Amino acid sequence: MIESLLSVVGQRGVDALAFLLAFALTALMDSVFHDKLPHDHGREFAVNGALSKGKARGSGLIFVLCIALVSLAFLPFKVEYVIYTILLIASMLSGYFDDAAETAWNEYKKGIIDFAIAIVAGVTYLNFNGCGVNFLQWSFTLPYAVYLLLIVILIWTSINVVNCTDGVDGLSASVAVVTIGTYLLAYKTELAEYGTAGVVFMGALLAYLWSNAKPSSLLMGDAGSRAMGFFIAMLSLKCGHPFAFLLAAIVFIVDGSLGILKISLKRFLHISILKNTRTPLHDHARKNKGWSDEQVVARWLIMQCVAAHCPRLKYSNQKDAWSCLNMFSRQGSIQQCIKRLLFYSSIIRYSPAFFAAACTTWPTSTEVVTVPTPPGTGVMASTTGSASLNFTSPHSLPFSFT
Repeated sequence: MIESLLSVVGQRGVDALAFLLAFALTALMDSVFHDKLPHDHGREFAVNGALSKGKARGSGLIFVLCIALVSLAFLPFKVEYVIYTILLIASMLSGYFDDAAETAWNEYKKGIIDFAIAIVAGVTYLNFNGCGVNFLQWSFTLPYAVYLLLIVILIWTSINVVNCTDGVDGLSASVAVVTIGTYLLAYKTELAEYGTAGVVFMGALLAYLWSNAKPSSLLMGDAGSRAMGFFIAMLSLKCGHPFAFLLAAIVFIVDGSLGILKISLKRFLHISILKNTRTPLHDHARKNKGWSDEQVVARWLIMQCVAAHCPRLKYSNQKDAWSCLNMFSRQGSIQQCIKRLLFYSSIIRYSPAFFAAACTTWPTSTEVVTVPTPPGTGVMASTTGSASLNFTSPHSLPFSFT
């Protein structure tokens, strides 16, 4: 059926249909099962945690199941993706049962479940994809055990930092949409059919955000945040550039990991850090900086959008990267370029006219240029690549240019 649909509307049409179906189905299920979800108990230590008390919680159960149904319907059937879908649901259920429990689950219990999910996902990925890794312009192969360890760390970290960031209406889902979109834009070819899965996930999250926008009537709970973290980690692996996670999910990493690091050091090593900083950082921004919820969401999104452009700075080969750097040196070497930039930056505060002259094409013939300067300062420059500076003022340049 998918092949027939592809032949009629193409891949973009399939992605659009999958997006719309995920959005519509999630919105419908949210409205139907809203009153059947467990209710939030309010978080005692969170900023404005009491405001969430009584709201429907655990919507992650709804949108993750919608994502699973739609993606399995629109993606080609592959055992690897079926396994990932089962693990996605498992990560969601571990959070949902915690959401529904009268007493919150022990942190170690949840950590062990996350660890088990990460191991199964890591073994599955390596068995189907091998141990090849891409980093910038380099490709290399890691030993199986080493790469498995790194994958487990990536997945476990992603699940937990995304979970920690979920604390403000509209925050984590909005940032997740940007993060997933980053992978789709930067690694569309590498992701292949997993790009369609990303589109489906975005559609479901946007439907959820309709009810989660402040003042929210619906919360995803750990059921949604843990599943989001797992999915983002798998996108990092399937695109072939796992280190892109450091930029594509930087807001999640910074906001969520500081709290984990702070608590872990205090509990296990009795080392106290960030004593004057609340964690997660969105609580620090609201309580200590006086930011509103809307400001936190907007500024976190801005930071993630800015960081999201970095993974898109890709070159087809090392020669292109070198050419980009060499562009600034005109026809000279990178060393000459650096010297010229330092020369210009130091001289500009003495004479704007000198800066304007220096930015012209570097002549090949020997010329000596005298540029008007502030009173008490004289500058003589040879345009063949050397410059002599004679300052009668107490200022002097910290280097010579040759």
